[in-house]
Amino acid sequence: MKRVYLVRHGEAYHNLGDPLDNADMHDPILTKTGIQQCEGLRKKLADAKLPFDIIVSSPFRRALQTVELALTEYLQGDNRLPHVVVSPLFEEFGDLPCDHGSLVYELERQFPAFNFEQCNDGIFPEKQDLYASTPDMLKRRCQIAKRFLDSLPYDRILVVTHATLLRFLLSDLNSSEAPVATPRNHFQNCELKAFDLKKLANGDCVFETVA
Repeated sequence: MKRVYLVRHGEAYHNLGDPLDNADMHDPILTKTGIQQCEGLRKKLADAKLPFDIIVSSPFRRALQTVELALTEYLQGDNRLPHVVVSPLFEEFGDLPCDHGSLVYELERQFPAFNFEQCNDGIFPEKQDLYASTPDMLKRRCQIAKRFLDSLPYDRILVVTHATLLRFLLSDLNSSEAPVATPRNHFQNCELKAFDLKKLANGDCVFETVA
């Protein structure tokens, strides 16, 4: 069974004010507070000495910045991880400008140490097909995302992603109801929670809370 650490990105500019006040910002970056939150997470991880085999990130800049700032110790030095896998499977849900990603070549220029191969799928950054902003498609994407994590040849995975996606990832995808926020699936900015990824007999995967 794989251990997966889920993290919500640091505060970005679209998080300021009421939910729709800054939603017209395209692929917003971290605020000064968000940068400080990343430093807090970096210290927490350094103290805990959590071992990761690989880092998986959303392709949105706020998530990529969180990886750069909070996971410094895992990205440099003799013990650095081989690479960061950037996958649009973990991008945020929604069709507002703040939930649209940047072009891959722009991201590669800004974050040259990261692996963007998964983003060259002929769809990203468009909000269509697997990334369409419908609850049914998001449920499908979440199941594919969990299977993707299960397919990785690593046992300890850290994922940096977004609030709504986390809520769906940690909810019953077979339910006809939209998932509501609970202590299990609600994340503050830069909050980290650990789960075990269990594969079911039908091939689907579920997250189980670590005791």
